[in-house]
Amino acid sequence: MEKTPIQDPQKLETLRMLYPIFKKEVFDRRDRMMKIAGLASGFLLILQIFILYLSISSGLLIISVIIFTGLTLAQIFQQSRRHEQAKQAVIEIEKALGLFEPGTYLPDRSLYPQHWQTRPSRDYGLILYTLGLVALAVLVVLSLLITI
Repeated sequence: MEKTPIQDPQKLETLRMLYPIFKKEVFDRRDRMMKIAGLASGFLLILQIFILYLSISSGLLIISVIIFTGLTLAQIFQQSRRHEQAKQAVIEIEKALGLFEPGTYLPDRSLYPQHWQTRPSRDYGLILYTLGLVALAVLVVLSLLITI
C-alpha cells in the first residue's frame, strides 16, 4: 500500500476525488484571465485603428476607454485571486496525497519537485496582462488626444 500522510481510506478517496476538480479549476481560471485580456486587447486595438483612420475624437470616448480598461482589469484580478485560491487548494491536496514525500510513489525521490509546494511570489502572467492592457489603453487615449 502507498504510504501517504493520510491513512484514512475515506479521506484519501475524498482527496483523490477533489484533486482533479481543483486542478481543472486552476487551469480554467488562468484560461479565463488570458481570454479576458485577449478580448480586451483586441477591442482596444480595433478602437485604435478606428481612431487613427477615422479621426474620431471625444472626451466621452476617453472616459469610456478608462472605465472599460478598469473594469477589465478588475475582472482579471478577480480571476487571478480565484486562481490563487484554487492553486493553493491543489497544493494542499498534493501534500496530503504525499506527492512531495520521497519514497511515497518513487523509491528514491518524490513524485513532484519540492519547489512546486510553494507559489511564486509574482504572477508574471498577471503582470503581463495588466501592463499590456494599460499600455494599449494609454495608446488609445493618446490617439484620441492627438485627434482633438
